[in-house]
Amino acid sequence: MPVPLRRRREFIARETVRRSPAIVAEHSKQGATALSTFIPEQLPPLDQVDCPDPFGTPVPVEVVNADAFVTARKMMYLDEEANGNVAMLNLASDIRPAGSWHEHSALEIRQEDSLCYSSTLYTTLKVSYYPIPNVGEGSAAGIYSPGVVIFRDQLENACTELPIEQRRVVSVISVAAPRWPALTDDGMSLRRRTDLDDLRDKIRLVYRMAAYYGKTHLVLVVRCYGMRHVWMSARASSQRDARCSFGS
Repeated sequence: MPVPLRRRREFIARETVRRSPAIVAEHSKQGATALSTFIPEQLPPLDQVDCPDPFGTPVPVEVVNADAFVTARKMMYLDEEANGNVAMLNLASDIRPAGSWHEHSALEIRQEDSLCYSSTLYTTLKVSYYPIPNVGEGSAAGIYSPGVVIFRDQLENACTELPIEQRRVVSVISVAAPRWPALTDDGMSLRRRTDLDDLRDKIRLVYRMAAYYGKTHLVLVVRCYGMRHVWMSARASSQRDARCSFGS
């Protein structure tokens, strides 16, 4: 990475961390908060009695090639019902908060890094939550950040600060996928059944966390730059209809 670009990103990272408390306070009436909850184990199955559609009519799904936060902001701009009801997936580090994104000498861009550059997410990822088991016992765990403020544009637009009227508050679900899992020879499937079972448990946790906290709109990630995370499609029920949009 060219030195000027690296220094620019280092500056943005420092400023984002420094300004996050003030940004949270500024948007507290919209639900912004630096608080979060650690979910240490799989949540109970959703109660089918609470399902508004017991016949399982598929919810609307849209697949887009876009930044996750840009997708969330667009969703909330186009659909008034989405405001206050959006949860999005953060493909998180299981080792330390955001993988110490602001300390990387190369500042490589992963999905979690992109989220931290543009929002107050990093302040909600507490050191006490880490490390989290990546696979095996205890790996179906995550962090729920209910009030993250998106106050910068995406990296492609130099993370310019958004006008107040364009900022949005969303909930973020941070869960780590199996890291560097062994694949079959064709590269299309996980080689170990245990890795597949762990992955499915993590996906269930994401859906259950969203439903548990009453979120009706989901932004899910299907690709993560810089990390060999494998996420597979899964079918899950929710306590209410959800509109799902997938961002990179």
